[in-house]
Amino acid sequence: MVSGVIKVINKIISAICKALHNEFGYEVYKERIEQGLKEPCFFVQSVSPSNVPTITGRRRRECQYSIVFFPESGKPYEAINAAIERLYDALEIITVDDVKIRGKDIATAVTDDVLTFLITYDFFMVSLGEDDNMDGYEIEQRGE
Repeated sequence: MVSGVIKVINKIISAICKALHNEFGYEVYKERIEQGLKEPCFFVQSVSPSNVPTITGRRRRECQYSIVFFPESGKPYEAINAAIERLYDALEIITVDDVKIRGKDIATAVTDDVLTFLITYDFFMVSLGEDDNMDGYEIEQRGE
């Protein structure tokens, strides 16, 4: 189950990166870069994942993602203000494995000429036990 959650989180990060690259064309990093960061660029990471059990046996996973925008140093606030609106449009709905998911709880903050854009995506995980295996079952059709 844990590895499945990690895979989904990484797929969502990849979908965010793809949406950012399609909208802006800038470099998008998934890992911290200590040297050689070329501005403008984005850094994407998962923060504060949660696990909410439901009565149906499924678990709702909510994960907040932090998208950090490093603008060029010339006019950073102008670039940041323009980027915010484009980020809303690009990240409101992303596609993960041909499934569209909608972001929620969007927040922005600007600190030291850098924009942090927070967005939450949630998804459901189902734990299949050994008894849930469909091997050995047949589908029976009735009627015309």
